[in-house]
Amino acid sequence: MRLFVWLCAALTVLGLGLGLYYTLTGMPDVGVMLILLSISVVPACAYMVRRPRRWGRRSRPKGFSPGSVELAPGQALLSIQRPSGYPYAVLRRYKVEVDGRVVAKVKRGQTASIPLEGGQHTVRALIDWGSSPAVELQLAPGDEAKLTVTPGPPIAAFTRPKETLSLKPSR
Repeated sequence: MRLFVWLCAALTVLGLGLGLYYTLTGMPDVGVMLILLSISVVPACAYMVRRPRRWGRRSRPKGFSPGSVELAPGQALLSIQRPSGYPYAVLRRYKVEVDGRVVAKVKRGQTASIPLEGGQHTVRALIDWGSSPAVELQLAPGDEAKLTVTPGPPIAAFTRPKETLSLKPSR
């Protein structure tokens, strides 16, 4: 790591020196270009050397249940899966809304298991101003519904905000 820092510093000084030389010897366009390039090396090196950011250490993310969920009598289970293969909103969480309340947040590659009372439920996935179309579910006690949330067409975020995400039954 220190070698990399020294190499960046040496390249910056060399670029500034050559840029100044070319500027003073009658080739100002080459000199200015070298000076600008050597100045741009500094932020790039600083970015590459920075320490990795430590995120909060939570034993498990909110809305994530790794194993089986214990259901109380009269409850059903809703599982929302977000596959990791899509590049849309990689660092963002999708919110899962059931009957108008946000009940979970799903990261890329996670599955959220949500216990619900049996009966009729309306489920949507949300991100910023966009959402998925509402999905109506009829759950009997003890049932399990599995849904997959994926991004919709890229242009939908601007033209059809209620189709930014897609929420469909899993196979």
